[in-house]
Amino acid sequence: MKRKRILMVNKFYPPIVGGIETVVKDYALMLKEMGYDVTVLTAKKNFSLKTDITKEEGLTVVRSASFGTLLSMPFSFSLLVFFFCKYRMYDIIHFHEPFPLASLMSFFKFRKNQKIIVTWHSDIIRQKLLKPPAEMIQRQLLKKASQITSTSVRLVETSSLLRKHKNKIQVIPLSINIKEYQDPGGLLPEGLLPNQYILYLGRLSSYKGIRILLQAYLQSKVSLPLVIAGQGKESKHIKNFILSNPDCRIIFLNSYVSHEEKLHLLANCAFLVLPSIFPSEAFGIIQLEAMAFKKPIINTSLPTGVPWVSIHGLTGITVPPGNISELAQAIVMLSRNDDIREKLGRNGRDRVFQYFSHDYVINILKGLYESI
Repeated sequence: MKRKRILMVNKFYPPIVGGIETVVKDYALMLKEMGYDVTVLTAKKNFSLKTDITKEEGLTVVRSASFGTLLSMPFSFSLLVFFFCKYRMYDIIHFHEPFPLASLMSFFKFRKNQKIIVTWHSDIIRQKLLKPPAEMIQRQLLKKASQITSTSVRLVETSSLLRKHKNKIQVIPLSINIKEYQDPGGLLPEGLLPNQYILYLGRLSSYKGIRILLQAYLQSKVSLPLVIAGQGKESKHIKNFILSNPDCRIIFLNSYVSHEEKLHLLANCAFLVLPSIFPSEAFGIIQLEAMAFKKPIINTSLPTGVPWVSIHGLTGITVPPGNISELAQAIVMLSRNDDIREKLGRNGRDRVFQYFSHDYVINILKGLYESI
């Protein structure tokens, strides 16, 4: 029997680092293991006149030529050309949104027996000029979709675009392969002891609430050092803050963090802080990664999946986004209470096993594909 062919479309693909990129790769590999023939169509992040088509881990990956990135989106005419020339070959086309360039493809004429799946990661939040025209074409894509998946119940409830399509929405949370979450060992940065530091790990963007975290940590006056690991536009502000507050025990690892380094930092922290202040933070998969190591989470009550992943009082503490005082109080509480940290950490690992493991999600994904 001929294997069904799937085209999965997203703006980027690893080694470009990002939450959605990780999901796309995980889904593609899961579907390959189910016996599907999977092609991933994506774009290059930086300017390039060459489209690369490679075989990676049993997948065909098309990285289209690109004029670069504008408003966090790639501008790739080649991606549209490839899609136009090839899309009718595939049995199922799986879009990952938001990606307005891909949303345009919904105006193409699909074969009667072709199925469209849309995984909705988040609404467009901060690009106010792009939002109205992008949502117009996203509505067309959602209308044509055979099935829509969302990463959390809260996203379905709060997204103005998803509310109209609840009859064909299925929640498929993001997941991790919990068996891979073992401490690889190694040295911690100088001055750090195991289970004796607070950790922020991720992109250093304004929506992540880094400035709020710095002020809250200063206000908390706790003895545990704060480790900030990652790269991004907030790097300069962090460096200036450290210079202005020399008594603050902040260790800034301003570099690319490898997978092994990430695991080692997570395995040895006291707890993780995810202080995001905008709904651009739709899920926060780093929470799952910390919970896999029995680490409690401080997160924020965004109208997204973030506080649904780590639940207030069960696996961590949730505070209002942008509230310096309450974030400081949460930092104090977890810094000074080993028993609470241990209890929340155990609950967190149990929650990952129950709702966010690859084994759990692959069964839902398999059922979705079989149903259409």
